[in-house]
Amino acid sequence: DLDMTDYAQRARTSAGPGAPRFVPDFMTNVDALAKQTLETAPSQFARDQLAPMLARSREQFGRQAIAFEAGERARFTGQQLEEGVRASSTLVFSNPGLFADEMGKWNSTIGAAAPLGAEGQAKVREFARAQLVNAAVTGWIDRNPAAARAVLAEMSTDPAAMSAQITVRGPDGQPMSVPVNMRTLEERRRWMQYAEGKAGQYREQVQFRYEDAVAAANNGRAFENPPTRDELSAAFGPERGARLADNLANAQRFGQTVTRFGTMSPTDIASELSAAVPGPTATAQVQKRYAELPRAAQQMMAVRS
Repeated sequence: DLDMTDYAQRARTSAGPGAPRFVPDFMTNVDALAKQTLETAPSQFARDQLAPMLARSREQFGRQAIAFEAGERARFTGQQLEEGVRASSTLVFSNPGLFADEMGKWNSTIGAAAPLGAEGQAKVREFARAQLVNAAVTGWIDRNPAAARAVLAEMSTDPAAMSAQITVRGPDGQPMSVPVNMRTLEERRRWMQYAEGKAGQYREQVQFRYEDAVAAANNGRAFENPPTRDELSAAFGPERGARLADNLANAQRFGQTVTRFGTMSPTDIASELSAAVPGPTATAQVQKRYAELPRAAQQMMAVRS
């Protein structure tokens, strides 16, 4: 019995992923050990005493082997399914529009995974939901953090009714809606925090580009990747974004004007300065920038003389 216990422990330790053919192979070796034990017994009396004990041990080890193989097969099946779900999550992050199709595919696949049993299927199905929702919402937030934050903020705070339709681009490039359920208030808070963090990062990146673009324009230089009006609006909100976009456009016009001074005659420069006089509703930034134009014109003419 001690030999069988030791063998059972070693067999479980050395079983491969999913423990394929564990029960038949294990029981073959248990029977061989039992036979060896009987054959080496010192007497017929000893064999008669050992036989029922070995039979009971065989039954006990058989039940344990069946439970072990079933558990290992379920664990291995679950691991394989979870690896597949993680791969799908990468696709859904890249294209949140695939969320519904991928979720449906995995619900069917998990439902057909008999080794898991009902409880195991429910566990893996919840894992798939969490992974794919995370990928879809994260991918959606990353595309427009400020807009995503606004949608999340407007969602119901009742856990029973907490859901949202997020608009994303489908595989064909057309807008499509994806249902994402927020099952708890904590889940909603987590997405809000993520969106706010991403919005802050996005705002910081756009601000750096904006400041560099304005500085380059004020010095008569081109900037390779200035932020667009839509980007400024997404980063800073419609009102401030519009003001920043207007200021950037004015700076770019200023830079273009200064650059043109390099090839214009004094008469043309005077006409340009006259035409550039800001109107009564011009902002302080526009007026300040115009005040710098005559100095810039003089510097250009001095370089040419």
